[in-house]
Amino acid sequence: MRFAYVVFILLFMLATSGCQQTAEDQGNALYHQGKYDEAIIALDEAIKLDPNDADAWNLKSTALYFQGKYDEAVKAFDEAIRLDPKDTNTWNLKGGALYGQGEYSEAVKAFDEAIKLDPNDANAWCHKGTALYFQGKYNESIIALDEAIRLNPNDAMPGSSEVVHFIDRESIMRPSKPMTKLFG
Repeated sequence: MRFAYVVFILLFMLATSGCQQTAEDQGNALYHQGKYDEAIIALDEAIKLDPNDADAWNLKSTALYFQGKYDEAVKAFDEAIRLDPKDTNTWNLKGGALYGQGEYSEAVKAFDEAIKLDPNDANAWCHKGTALYFQGKYNESIIALDEAIRLNPNDAMPGSSEVVHFIDRESIMRPSKPMTKLFG
């Protein structure tokens, strides 16, 4: 009788872990197909089965981010970060969601966390530089963008080298053209 009980428990554990993996796999596949609404439903199921699954939270938050649902994305990124605070990509994407909300100061803080974890992350430096620009912190923006280009000129955001050339000493005092033309 004891043996049957142990087998039952093992089968139950195997079945429930398989469901979670299936839901996460399904969410991942749907996400990569650009079916973000469906991906979020599948990932919510995976999270329901294992609320401490940082990967599922991260993928859900990224799907929300790509839908432009920045408020929801930031909350989900916060949960992913709580579960795995050393994930540089999550910090970068949270910064992007905050940037999308116009929360440039908070975005810079998120990019700074990514940079603390990986000082060689050219994208984090580049996005930090852009957020600093929109705060009017031109000198700091130049420093961050220069670092992005120094680290990897091919990995820095398109237009970042033009930004560095655009933001010279004179334009810091009197910008001559809107920044959105460089990125937009």
